[in-house]
Amino acid sequence: MPPLRPGHGGRGRRQASPQAGLSEEIITAVKPSDGARAIKLIQDQHGAERVLLRMQPYHADRIASAKMKLCPAGTISSTGGNRLTESFRGHDTPLPSRVTQVPGNSDPECGNCGQHDHDVPDCLSVETGFIWVCIFCKNASHLTDACTKFSRLSMSGKISLLVTGRAGKPALGTDIGWWEHLRLWYESPTTKAEEPPTAYPWSHTFAVSVSKGERGRSLENIQLDFNHGRSALPVDESMQTVEDVSRQYWQVSTIPARAQIELERIEKRRLAVRLQACENVKQALQEENRVLNDHIRSLERENRVLRGEN
Repeated sequence: MPPLRPGHGGRGRRQASPQAGLSEEIITAVKPSDGARAIKLIQDQHGAERVLLRMQPYHADRIASAKMKLCPAGTISSTGGNRLTESFRGHDTPLPSRVTQVPGNSDPECGNCGQHDHDVPDCLSVETGFIWVCIFCKNASHLTDACTKFSRLSMSGKISLLVTGRAGKPALGTDIGWWEHLRLWYESPTTKAEEPPTAYPWSHTFAVSVSKGERGRSLENIQLDFNHGRSALPVDESMQTVEDVSRQYWQVSTIPARAQIELERIEKRRLAVRLQACENVKQALQEENRVLNDHIRSLERENRVLRGEN
C-alpha cells in the first residue's frame, strides 16, 4: 500500500473531547484504502470496536475553510461508553489538539517540476537554463532574490546560496544574475578577508543541454541517480574558474578589481605551468644531446681502431 502524502490522504488533527469516550479526528483521504487505514488508526489509538464517521468533500485549496468546519468522530468502546454525535463547533471550551498522521512516508513535491522524488534545490529540470522558483518558498510566485528571506542574508550568505550552494548544478533564476551578485561581493570592502568561491553553477547553455538529454544520458536517468546520492551530475568544464565566469558573464569594463587580481593569479599559474613544461622539454633535449654526444664519441673511437688495424 503506497504511503499517504500530506494533504492527500495522510494528515489529520485529533481533538480530545471534554466528554469521556469521545475524541475527534480530521483525516483527508484520496482513495477508499486511505479511509480504511484511518479507521484502523483510530481503533488502535482509542481501543474502540467501532468508529462513527461523518464525511464531506474536501478541496486542498480550502484548508482554512475545513478548519472552521470541524466535525467529531464519536467512538463507541467495547465497554459501552457514552457516544456523542453533535458537532463541537462553537463550543465555549477550547479543544486541546495535537497533530497525528496516518503511518507512511510523505513525499516532497518539487515546486519546479512537480515530481515527488526530490525538492527544488536538487531539481535538474531547467528548460531555459535556470530554476525560476524561489528556493525558500518552493513556488514560482516570486524569484529567490525577491524573497524577504533572501534580503535578510548577508552578502556572503547570498553568495553561499547562489554560487557555492549551486556549484556543479543548475543556477537559480534571479532578477539579478548570480554572477552580478558575485561581482558585488568581490567589490564589497566587507568581504576582503573572505576567500572567494572556487566552484560555480552550470552555465545556462550547459544546463539546457543536460535538460534536453544531450550529455550522453537522459535527464530522467541523471535525476534518478542524483536522487540516490550518486555522483551522477555532468561536469560543466566551461565553468571551473573565475576566469570562466568573467569570460561567460562579465564585460572587461565590469570585472571587479579583486576578481582581476584573481584572474592575474590564474594567468601567472598558467604561465608557470608553461615555463615548467618548457624547462622539462629543455632538460629532455639536453639529456638526448648528451646521449647523442656519447654515441658520437663511441663511433669515433671505433673509427680510430679500424684505421689503426688498416
